[in-house]
Amino acid sequence: MEQTAVLIITAGSILLAGFLAHVLGQKTFIPRVTLLLIFGFLLGPGGFSLLPDFTDKWFPVVSSIALALVGFLLGHNLTRRQIMRRGKSVLILSVSVVFTTALIVFLALFVVFQDVVPALILSVIATATAPAATSDVILEQHSRGKFTSLLLNIVAVDDAWGLILFGVMFSFLNVLSGNSHAGSIPEYLFRELVIAVLIGIVLGLFLAYFSTRIKQREPAVAETLGIVLLGCGLALYFHSSFIITGMVIGMVVSNTIKHHERPFHLVENFEWPVLIFFFILAGASFHLESLKTAGAAGAVYIIFRVAGRILGSWIGGSLLKASGEIKKYMGLALLPQAGVAVGMAMIAVQQFPEYREEILSVTLGATVFFELTGPLFTRYSLKKAGEVKVDASGSSS
Repeated sequence: MEQTAVLIITAGSILLAGFLAHVLGQKTFIPRVTLLLIFGFLLGPGGFSLLPDFTDKWFPVVSSIALALVGFLLGHNLTRRQIMRRGKSVLILSVSVVFTTALIVFLALFVVFQDVVPALILSVIATATAPAATSDVILEQHSRGKFTSLLLNIVAVDDAWGLILFGVMFSFLNVLSGNSHAGSIPEYLFRELVIAVLIGIVLGLFLAYFSTRIKQREPAVAETLGIVLLGCGLALYFHSSFIITGMVIGMVVSNTIKHHERPFHLVENFEWPVLIFFFILAGASFHLESLKTAGAAGAVYIIFRVAGRILGSWIGGSLLKASGEIKKYMGLALLPQAGVAVGMAMIAVQQFPEYREEILSVTLGATVFFELTGPLFTRYSLKKAGEVKVDASGSSS
């Protein structure tokens, strides 16, 4: 009985911390995502150790659910109309940012390590983004416009490019090192992407079918969440990308039913409480020692990842003859980095354990840095693009 009480008190306290972060985010220059991560760090073992031990078991479940929901909402933006209007822009900008970042980080880290393996692995990890943090800053700022729409679309496809590049890099290094037990490029891509897309298409069609047969005023929360969570679970079971599965479900729904807004509005209402748990628990997992351990390689990774994002968006924007705001600020808006990068690092060290210290110390240290500072740059970019809306009180949200 006592443990049940502690569990409920902990859950309630975490949600109230989320409310406090929301209020402070409106009153200060700090995004609520960054505030939640700081709160989590202070509550966790790196701070005052106020969270019970059992919350460690919550994080894998909460993070999977949160990212699946984020993927579903990102899929909302990938309608035929959006793709026809901005497909070329999204393709060129996302490819430019991903490959420029990977190339610049690789060259810089090769100078540091004098070894192609850790330099190549970390350069591909540098391409990963944090869709949850980026989406929440946009939601918090009530940001609307061409820059915001383009940012959401790029975030939706960015990790897919990163996973493809990771698969190619992984197989190349396995061939180079003679690691015969590792999977091939087609095998990796089939597992990570094709299975995820297939699950998303099937479940998206089911959700679209249910949605067209539900009366306007009937609640559809159970059906929508049930499909998204089922997709997340199946993707995890088959070792696929649950973010991409969620995104494809959302994309199918957006493109197959006429009045497709309702399922997304229902999930938006449910998403924020889940994200509160996600960011608080992510913050609690931070260890400042990882920043110290990263050392010079970590500093190089951070500096050149920022440079790669900025240069990549400038190159892509120049090719498109895009506005100055897109060329100057899109790269900064894409700085947040989180779970996908850590996931890539964990896969990499399983196959290349001899580089465990270099890969994990740099990835974890940089993730702490970009999780805390990335949302600040995203908010700054949205303001510079002139797309931050004003709430009813007259202040920026």
